[in-house]
Amino acid sequence: MNNFLNIAELFRLSFDSLKKNRIRTVLSIVGIVIGISTLILVLGISHAAEGSIKDQLASFGSDTVYVETQIPNASQAASGAARGQGIQVTTMKLADVNGALKFPGVKNAYGVAIGQDKAVYRDNTKQTLVYGTTASYVDIDQTKIQEGSFFTQSQDNSLAKVAVIGPNVVSDLFGTEDPIGKYIRIKNVNFKVIGVTAKRGAAFFSNYDDNIYIPLQTQQKLLLGYDYLPYFVVQVNNSNDMDLVAAELKTFLRRQHNIIGNDEKKDDFTVQTSQDSLQSINVVFGAVSLLFGAIASISLLVGGVGVMNIMYVSVTERVREIGLRKAVGARRRDILLQFLLESLVVTLLGGIAGIIVGLLLTSAISFGASFAGLNLDMSLSPSGLLIGLGVTIFFGIVFGFGPARKAASLQPIEALRSD
Repeated sequence: MNNFLNIAELFRLSFDSLKKNRIRTVLSIVGIVIGISTLILVLGISHAAEGSIKDQLASFGSDTVYVETQIPNASQAASGAARGQGIQVTTMKLADVNGALKFPGVKNAYGVAIGQDKAVYRDNTKQTLVYGTTASYVDIDQTKIQEGSFFTQSQDNSLAKVAVIGPNVVSDLFGTEDPIGKYIRIKNVNFKVIGVTAKRGAAFFSNYDDNIYIPLQTQQKLLLGYDYLPYFVVQVNNSNDMDLVAAELKTFLRRQHNIIGNDEKKDDFTVQTSQDSLQSINVVFGAVSLLFGAIASISLLVGGVGVMNIMYVSVTERVREIGLRKAVGARRRDILLQFLLESLVVTLLGGIAGIIVGLLLTSAISFGASFAGLNLDMSLSPSGLLIGLGVTIFFGIVFGFGPARKAASLQPIEALRSD
């Protein structure tokens, strides 16, 4: 009980000292507020970005295996850069997709060939991505049909000139006119509009509402003039079998593409499951969070140094007070604890204020994002708030210990003689 009363008295002395030097206290708190609010904001942005990308990845399904071409004996980054310069791998064909459909663990699959073209209806034009794909695309992907229907496999096999368009294409080309049954022109080829996709929005820097979907073989033979695929997607019956299906796909594609051995560097393709993609995202955002956390900690470190300097000034100004307290029986640990608590109170006040400011900023950004049509959830978990509070307490102890130790080491007689 006495110990509790002693701690309570030390807290009272700490608050009395802080109230006597309001301007100094406020300046000390401001540095901590900036540091903690920055940390909260960084955690919120990182959490929102990670959640957004995971939601986008989930929109492709959690039971899919993604097969993409790559340049043999090149890293993934180098292969991507080469494709960006126009270098293409032409070995992946529709036969690979059809072969994958015969695997016991495979439920469905679709291939894709993408072109960027201008769609025309009367006097209206729109630059858009034209997805040539198979009929099973709509069954695997999260794209829904709002009006009309998607094309069939028989339409793909017969090179039918039909198109399914996104809602932005409808508004840009047709306005309020019903597009179903109308014809749009792509590269001087007329396509009959048979369906409109439901509004989906953007994912991975691509707005699906701007896309046009046509049969794959129609795209290859009438618009692109080649028969290879940049990628295809396989859907498995059981998500637990994805790794097994991925291994079977590698063996099958090496045989199809006449690749000898199991050296992945020689492969002209990559196989990645949705779980692999999720793990990659977790690794990337873990590193990003650590980096941003380190940057935010710098501002918090500056605030902590400010608190330490002001506490040293406080000790210097209160030497006689310290000497008097020691003369009437205060022990060394009492003085140490008093100034340590004073530092802790300053950082706690700054930390609580910083958490409030950080939450207000994240709420404002979330509101602004939703107003702009973006789904950005920047809400923090209780663990994130506890991290902010824990960091505050840690900095209060670390940066308050030096001044508190200096105060506790003063000799009563010398302190009382001080001017």
